This record gives sequence, C-alpha cells and structure tokens, in this order.
Amino acid sequence: MVRRASWQLNFWLLLAFTLSSLHLYAEPIKFFQGGQLQKTLESKELSSTAQTIEVYEPHEQINVRYQGYSTQAVFDSVFGPSWRSAEEVLFTCADGYQPSIPVK
Repeated sequence: MVRRASWQLNFWLLLAFTLSSLHLYAEPIKFFQGGQLQKTLESKELSSTAQTIEVYEPHEQINVRYQGYSTQAVFDSVFGPSWRSAEEVLFTCADGYQPSIPVK
C-alpha cells in the first residue's frame, strides 16, 4: 500500500513538472496513443483542476510547493480507462528527452 501511494505521488509530480511549461510558454500539451494524436489541451482547460502539494526538496533541504494535476484524472479524460492497461506511459519533453513511467 505504501509503495503504491509513493508511485502515485511520483507519477502525479511528473505530470506537474511536465505540465508546468504550459503556464510559462502557453504551449498546448498533446496526447498521443499508438502514434495517433488523441487530444490537445490548453492550460486554461486544466486550470480548474490544479492542486497544490508540498514536498520536501532534499537538495535545498526545504519544503517546496508545486502546482500540478492528477495524472489519473487527466489521462482518464483524454484516453478513458484504456491507458490503465498499458505497460508504461512515455512523456516527450520539449528538448526531446523521453522519460517513461510504468503504469503497474
């Protein structure tokens, strides 16, 4: 149970970091599945679901606050429940970096 909660927090934080560029650059975020564009969202479409969490930042040795979005809620609205049966979720960053997160 603790392991799952930790995974969910990490997954949630990754989405927070991924989507944070929306507010800085006003770039839409694109969601693909199997190479096909599923949906494009603007930051204003997500702003009502934003949540703030506080976590300990070990490098700075302080608590910091991040504004982010529930990965599960966003993916459910974009892909429906089908994404939950995938092996992993692949993120593509503006600089080309592609981190992946296992779903299960």
